[in-house]
Amino acid sequence: MAVGDFTCQLGYNSKVVCNIRTVYAGNASWVVNGTTVWGSYGVPNGGGIVGRGGDSGGPVIYLNDPNSRQLNGIVSVGYGCGASGCTTGLGWVDVWTIFNGFSIKLNPS
Repeated sequence: MAVGDFTCQLGYNSKVVCNIRTVYAGNASWVVNGTTVWGSYGVPNGGGIVGRGGDSGGPVIYLNDPNSRQLNGIVSVGYGCGASGCTTGLGWVDVWTIFNGFSIKLNPS
């Protein structure tokens, strides 16, 4: 994933939210319970809602083409959140950070 890519997030409360433009790819940080978390950050392209409370843990995906999806990470934090949802931005932990942190590797089938 790169800066400028468009992603979708599949959160529990928001269901499917697309048109999230990546502005920081792998070099964004935020604090959760006193711990700095590193990941990526996206904003709504042209305004709107990027997430809602309860979406954390949902996948963030990139649509490569109509028949392909790429897992980019897991929703971690929303910004500009109010009763209707988060309108400023969305942070997610990148999938490779998760894989490396838990020593997960994919084996070819």
